[in-house]
Amino acid sequence: MKEKPKISIVTCSFNQARFLESTIRSVLQQEYEALEYIVIDGASRDGSKEIIERYQSELAYWVSEPDDGQTDALIKGFARATGDIQGWLCSDDLLLPGALEAVSTFFEKNPDVNVVYGDALWIDAAGRPIRAKREIPWNLFVFLFDHNYLAQPSVFWRRSLYEQAGGLDRQWNLAMDADLWLRFARQSHPVHLPAYLSCM
Repeated sequence: MKEKPKISIVTCSFNQARFLESTIRSVLQQEYEALEYIVIDGASRDGSKEIIERYQSELAYWVSEPDDGQTDALIKGFARATGDIQGWLCSDDLLLPGALEAVSTFFEKNPDVNVVYGDALWIDAAGRPIRAKREIPWNLFVFLFDHNYLAQPSVFWRRSLYEQAGGLDRQWNLAMDADLWLRFARQSHPVHLPAYLSCM
């Protein structure tokens, strides 16, 4: 059988023990055979480190040390990522079952696509669904003049595109995803996958 492409997922976290274990489990329970999971914690003091340690045998890499915020943490994580496909999951978001398999299959069937985004479910702090977040095809005008409508935990890309676009920019600590999507779009057309991939 043909080997699945390796998928690297990076989770950044700081004092998110309340949600962190659910996030980690949502990734590991994908049971995707070629998963590389990296967790970067910013020296949390709320029990997060102890949660990560419980799963360390299933992680490709993890660290708990001071950083300069979530963008810095993500940059550190992606610097270690070796997967053909990449994405990130913040420590209060979840991957839905089968998400990585769906993304892998899509990229295999569409070799000319370099970045794909799916749909998401809005959830509350207890993990209860609020509403569906169904997206539209890529539209630069809407993205620039209305809002960044791509659900960040449902966005995945080829590592080659991330490198070509120059990766995440440290000067952005909140809109770093919108900045990255825009630079991706300058290099390759983003494609919508009509499937629910994450909860946010």
